Amino acid sequence: MGKRLGQHFLRDAHIRKKIVDSVCSENIKTLIEIGPGHGELTGLILNHPKGPKRIIIIEKDARLFTFLRKKFEGNGSIEVVHGNALSLLPEIINSIKGIYGIFGNIPYYITGHLFRVIEELKKRPDFLVFMVQKEVALRAVSLPPKMNMLSATLRLWGNPEILFFVPKGKFSPPPKVDSAVIRVGVEKGRGEKDPHYFSATRALFEQPRKTILNNLFVFLERNGIFLKKDEISKSLALIEINPKKRPQDISVSSIKKIAQMLYNLTQ
Repeated sequence: MGKRLGQHFLRDAHIRKKIVDSVCSENIKTLIEIGPGHGELTGLILNHPKGPKRIIIIEKDARLFTFLRKKFEGNGSIEVVHGNALSLLPEIINSIKGIYGIFGNIPYYITGHLFRVIEELKKRPDFLVFMVQKEVALRAVSLPPKMNMLSATLRLWGNPEILFFVPKGKFSPPPKVDSAVIRVGVEKGRGEKDPHYFSATRALFEQPRKTILNNLFVFLERNGIFLKKDEISKSLALIEINPKKRPQDISVSSIKKIAQMLYNLTQ
């Protein structure tokens, strides 16, 4: 059960407790859990002294959904929802008031999409705590000279950090790689409604091994702006960006400058 959906169930009680402690606080009102499995973490949260008043768990697997609904039947603190979190989250947050967080054991194949959905939510959560592949976690917290699209996107609106690593042997069935639990503290008002930044990020990291100049040249041509490379280089020099650098070498503040430059050039 679960292999089709990329599910690997955490069997280590100590790690479960560490995850639960990381999502429970006196201020939290609502927790949304994605992919709760058999509800082990959910049960621990219910009994946690700093647990939330409301827990919404989203399960895509029909058999697990039926199991969870029966397991938590009659508990007014828990709402079990059947479906895809990627499509359900925007609707679910409309019913949430006060401080809320999102957590879960996230399959590799939906990680990037899930972050994009959260980034576009009308009301972003106050924090995220996700179990992801170790490689994804390391990418998420990267800084120059190892910047990448995931880190550049997350750092616009949050502060990603690795809480701890989880060896693959702690799961059943064991995945092929180790995992990590990451936390993203979301800063309100930071990165709100900034389509130019995300456009610049996509332009820069579409071909991360190419130079900033070459990536921007392709992006501008695609948008009907036919500038010579030396003209683009001059524009970059004005904002103190070296055109020969690669995207992995630049910071969020530099990407913001490039975003404004691209916006000015495309108007």
